[in-house]
Amino acid sequence: MIKHYLQKIAIVSTLLLTSAQIASAASAWPANSTATANIASGLTAYNATEDGFEASGVEYLANYGYIVNGDDGDIAVLSSQGAVLHYWFPGGDLEDVTVTDTTANDNKIYLANEFGSKIEEFSLTTGAKTGLSWTLSDLPVSGSDGLEALAYIPAAYAPASWGTAQSGGFFVAASQAEAKLRVYTFSRSSSASITSVKQITVDYTNVAALNYSTSTGLLYIVFDGADRLKEYNLSTGTIVGSYYLPTYGLLTSDEGMVIVPNCATGKADIALADDAVSSSVKVYANYPITCTAATPTTVDADADGVASTSDCNDNDATISSNRTYYRDADGDGLGLSSSTTSVCSLTAPSGYVSNSSDSNDSDYDNDGVGTSSDCNDADSAISAYQTYYRDADGDGLGTSTTTSVVCSYTVTSGYVTNSSDSNDSDYDNDGVSTSSDCNDADSAISAYQTYYRDADGDGLGNPAVTSVVCSYTITTGYVTNSTDLNDSDYDNDGVSTSSDCNDLDSSVSALLTVYQDFDGDGLGNPNVSQQVCATTAPTGYVTNNTDTDDSGVVPEPTPEPTPTYSAVEYLANSIDDDGDGKVDEWNTLAAPGVHPVYGSYDASSTSLYASTVTSIAGASNGDIKVKFVDGSGYRYKVFSVSTSRLTKVSSYNGTAYLLVRNASGRKTALVNAYTGEVSDVISAAKGSAITLHWKTLTLHHK
Repeated sequence: MIKHYLQKIAIVSTLLLTSAQIASAASAWPANSTATANIASGLTAYNATEDGFEASGVEYLANYGYIVNGDDGDIAVLSSQGAVLHYWFPGGDLEDVTVTDTTANDNKIYLANEFGSKIEEFSLTTGAKTGLSWTLSDLPVSGSDGLEALAYIPAAYAPASWGTAQSGGFFVAASQAEAKLRVYTFSRSSSASITSVKQITVDYTNVAALNYSTSTGLLYIVFDGADRLKEYNLSTGTIVGSYYLPTYGLLTSDEGMVIVPNCATGKADIALADDAVSSSVKVYANYPITCTAATPTTVDADADGVASTSDCNDNDATISSNRTYYRDADGDGLGLSSSTTSVCSLTAPSGYVSNSSDSNDSDYDNDGVGTSSDCNDADSAISAYQTYYRDADGDGLGTSTTTSVVCSYTVTSGYVTNSSDSNDSDYDNDGVSTSSDCNDADSAISAYQTYYRDADGDGLGNPAVTSVVCSYTITTGYVTNSTDLNDSDYDNDGVSTSSDCNDLDSSVSALLTVYQDFDGDGLGNPNVSQQVCATTAPTGYVTNNTDTDDSGVVPEPTPEPTPTYSAVEYLANSIDDDGDGKVDEWNTLAAPGVHPVYGSYDASSTSLYASTVTSIAGASNGDIKVKFVDGSGYRYKVFSVSTSRLTKVSSYNGTAYLLVRNASGRKTALVNAYTGEVSDVISAAKGSAITLHWKTLTLHHK
């Protein structure tokens, strides 16, 4: 839903039209401007674990009612009054739905699954997918833009330029990535990857819905970004009507559409599915129609595009003319051109095949070698015996003294095709025997290696803790040297990690207490202090606390000192620390910038994080809040959104790298708590990964 909503904003801003398209203005919505009802309101309780039922496609069957699909993978059958008659959850990114039989006699619907750009058959009888699907191999995909709209055109109503339909009709599909409709023919009997037989250029990209009515003979096209409904005449290849949707300019996301005509009144109901709002399918009455669709002039009972006068079986859309099959007397799958039979069937009669390529019925595998000389006349790939050599030690090299002669190109187990092994007791042939080699499967190594524990990660190893392994790959947490005198002191300054306020810097180990010098007289206020892991006081602070009046106001005639302001604002002290005229406000990267002390700290250090950051919290408008031990607080911008909903934030493994999820939970960012730097933003795609400078973190989204 978020994806479509953002696309909607982008498309409204950047529609690219040709001059002819610009000239074709749309008319006002011709039906009732107010919906008769939202028939999907009863779906509010369904799919509650996601974002609710996000209706992205709608179709109508007289024997069932409205068929609605959601882009989270669910399907519902609704009555005209909005009663939920059926609900299923077959899964997938379902963007549209169509039917090939509007009477629902076959109880099948066809779903546009954006995952994999494929059309899937679904049974309303069993409430499950049938297993038949057709992948649209040439439908373009760009990022998250793919298969979005689907309609079915019976062959009797299709233009002759589309050619012959395989199974009585054509699918018309559209991708948001292009301004085209693509026409596909398909076989109902089997799944396949299919390519379009016709392409139709339309006015805009972002085709959101397609629906064809045999009553009006028109294809109805919804353009979500442009908020338009267009009527397309298949026979003339022209747009005969263009209207603004009733939701024009409201930044909704009209993703599905169906027209329910009433030829007796010349009016129709139009249902529009909106996936930007949970459980929304609104019906608009009194849409004007003209039921003038031409009736097919010839009898074609199976709707395969071949008239009954020429069709060998007009009750079967899969075949229309007799097929010739060839006698296969020796059962080798090859038929004789001199012996044929002609039947109206796609299945060859017993003893016959569809090809006529057998040149010799006494050579079963037709490899040119007679049966009497062929070591295997059932396999044309081989006719002579093959010799293989014993590989006792499994090193891929065989010994010439032990062989296996077989009629097969499949090497005998324990044998190889070469005879170049000089020593069957040295697997990796590195000159060190198996009994002395620590890894006889790797010629690069033969002796054990010793590594030393580096618990504090300073690159120096502890001689008392070792790891002896048969590998040149250093054991995790170990190094090759043994020169560490204290493996609990990263910066080797004599103060252990647990007591060192910054164990990454050997010049400092203890927290320094500093006092605010607001009036700049060199004397600190004993009532306003902070502790910093540094050897010098930050701007606006000193190391003494001997000031009895730090307000900056002194009696005349003593000259009044110029106040010295801090580089940052501190929370909850009722003082304008940074001199910007505001009190106790959150610091930002815009003003005053990165924290002058913590901005240079290593975000990967757990000890620094524990001693410097007092709290982290989500905030509105895509922000987060970080409070430091010195009393200051920073508000960082992570996502460019405007929302009252709060982000969610947590520390990664106790470091200052923060994992931040947006309010909808569909985007995750990695943020440095000290600098506010957003290292990476990933969408909700499963298995997405963020690479840090010292390790790789993989996030899995639901």
